[in-house]
Amino acid sequence: MGKISTLIIIFFIVIPAEIFAGKHKTVVEFSADVVRTVPGKAEPISKGRMVVSRYGIRTEGKKGGESVVFIFRPKKKLVWTLFPEKKNYEERLGLVIDRPPLPMDANSPCQKDRAVVCQLLGNTVLHNRSVEHWLLSRRTKKKLKPVVQLWIDTNLKVAIRETFLDGMTIELQNLQEKPQNIKSFIIPDGYTKKALPEKLPAKK
Repeated sequence: MGKISTLIIIFFIVIPAEIFAGKHKTVVEFSADVVRTVPGKAEPISKGRMVVSRYGIRTEGKKGGESVVFIFRPKKKLVWTLFPEKKNYEERLGLVIDRPPLPMDANSPCQKDRAVVCQLLGNTVLHNRSVEHWLLSRRTKKKLKPVVQLWIDTNLKVAIRETFLDGMTIELQNLQEKPQNIKSFIIPDGYTKKALPEKLPAKK
């Protein structure tokens, strides 16, 4: 997929597998704010918006101070990158879009990699939602080294909070389950398609 943006990677962490598999009937549609915080800072270091539906995924955020919207249409294997302030967009076709597996998935490192240890710490409630609390660690020669904690929504099957070893936390807030409008997943009227940046030749 290339380096479209680190924003994509952050949002992929919490996307349900059904979206990518094209199982539209099983997708629980929702919208939420995505907030990233780090220890020692009272204010979030970034805020964004995410909408998930049977049509795909829409994320909204900022890159370099400019508003950027990503529209992912996995079934169509394309990504649109919208720049609302300039009223233009980029289109990338033929992309196989995936997301990191959750601990209970068959293709998860928890199931396939002996160096990864995943512990279900229990069931709890986060933001009035039922979640499973997981701890993922990596096995070293001397001990287990914690890597990330996950709070996985039992209905949405997505992580609504992730806290990493350094304390950085990515969290879904103001989550609302409701059907989403197709208009959020198409190019708005008045937008102009722009050429993709040319790829630099590989270094020899």
